[in-house]
Amino acid sequence: GRWTSGPWRANSTWFYTTTTNEILFVQGTPDNPFIFQNQNFDTRRSGLESSLRVETDRWRSSAAYAYVHAEFDKGQFAGNLFPGTPAHTADLTVGFSPIRSLWIDLDWQIVEHYLRINDLANLFPMEGHNVLNLIISYDWPSTLRPGGVKGRAYLKFQNLAGQRYSAFASSNGSILETGAGENPMPLF
Repeated sequence: GRWTSGPWRANSTWFYTTTTNEILFVQGTPDNPFIFQNQNFDTRRSGLESSLRVETDRWRSSAAYAYVHAEFDKGQFAGNLFPGTPAHTADLTVGFSPIRSLWIDLDWQIVEHYLRINDLANLFPMEGHNVLNLIISYDWPSTLRPGGVKGRAYLKFQNLAGQRYSAFASSNGSILETGAGENPMPLF
C-alpha cells in the first residue's frame, strides 16, 4: 500500500516467501559437531516493511521499519529461526539543506534480534546494534548537467559514536569460544 499527500509519503508491504532446497553450510550441531557439509533446507519468511517520509525545500525526515520472521519449514531444524536474518531493522533519518542542493543528514540504523550466520540450532543470538551516520551530499544543479544527466557527490561518516559491533558473525554450532568468527565493523 502507498499513500501520498503533499510532502508526505508512506508505504507498507507485507510479504510471505517459501524456498525449497535452500543450500546452507552446516558446521557442527550439538548432537554432531563433525558435520561440515552443504545441506538443503525448506525455509519460510514472512514480515512487514513500512516507511514514512516528509520532505520540504529545506527539511526532510524519514522512518523505516522491517519485521521479518524467518524459519526452517521442515527437517531437523523445523521451527528454528533462520540465522543471519534480523527480526527487527529500523532506520531513522533527519536532514536539512542550509543552501540549495546541499543536504546534511543524520541517519540512525537499528538492528535487533538475529543469529550468527551458521547457527542453525539457534544457540548463539547476536547482540543488536545501532549506528549513527552523517551524510553530506550535493546534487548537481541542472545548469551543470550535460544532457540532463543527474549527479550527486557525497561524503559519509559511518558510526559517529564509534560503537563496537559485528554485523556478520559465524559459529561452529556448539561452542562460542572456538570456531566462532566475527567480522567487526570499523569504529568510525
